[in-house]
Amino acid sequence: MLINQEGYYRGVIMSGGVGESSGGYPQVVLSLRADEIHSEGDEYVAADPAANEVMYYGVLFDSKDRETLNSKQVKKITGWTGDSFDSLDTLLDAGEVPVQFRVEWREYDGNTTLQCTWIDPAGASPVRGVNKLDASAMKALNSKYAALLAKTKAPAKPASAPAKAPAKAPAKATKPKAPAKAKAPEILSPAPAPVDDPRDPADAPWNQEAKPSGRPSAPSVGTVCTADEAWAAVSESRRKDVSDDDLATAWLNAVKDAAPNGVESMLTGEGWFKIKEAIISQVG
Repeated sequence: MLINQEGYYRGVIMSGGVGESSGGYPQVVLSLRADEIHSEGDEYVAADPAANEVMYYGVLFDSKDRETLNSKQVKKITGWTGDSFDSLDTLLDAGEVPVQFRVEWREYDGNTTLQCTWIDPAGASPVRGVNKLDASAMKALNSKYAALLAKTKAPAKPASAPAKAPAKAPAKATKPKAPAKAKAPEILSPAPAPVDDPRDPADAPWNQEAKPSGRPSAPSVGTVCTADEAWAAVSESRRKDVSDDDLATAWLNAVKDAAPNGVESMLTGEGWFKIKEAIISQVG
């Protein structure tokens, strides 16, 4: 029977094979059995033998012919070199392969079900505590909301002067000093994170069009959007097997490829639209 609770499990790949996703991309499908579940006591304990099975779906290459994180994990777990899909099929038919995997509740098309959202080698350390974004995903989130953070940043509150006890009248009156004028708080826009990328941003697919001379013509209707509209579109369009970390990584890579020196403020509405289309083709 199917697994009926969230958690990190350790078990085996019982069977699997290579096929195509609904979008026409190469996809591995695995039937997993859980033998142990990671407990609150920071150790693995026996899983329920009556509810210990789940399916995993992982797209191996995206619309730009780039290898996905799913493919890299499959290589780590099975020993597949990536020479051919036939060889991966052979490895999956050879017998049970040890694996660790994560099962989470996910909502899709109005239905909420338990799904396998990640696979790892059996000896990997399970994530503990709050499921926080990793460094690259956090960088992508900061990049996406840099302008909004700068706009809504609150000025630092000046320290309040401590209350003083009433002073005795001085023997000789002194001229009080004029209070110093308060200095307006300086709001600094966050500097763009440095991007250590040897590729020329002009090589990005959406920067390949020849730049027209003279005054540029207005973009066609339906081919522009804002960063927020692009993010909302890719979030709503992602497949069930695409985790939050996968989506954030795809966003970071797309912005890094498209924006000159990684500065997203230089992207136009057309650039955000093409980023949206590229990411949807990868995770949709």
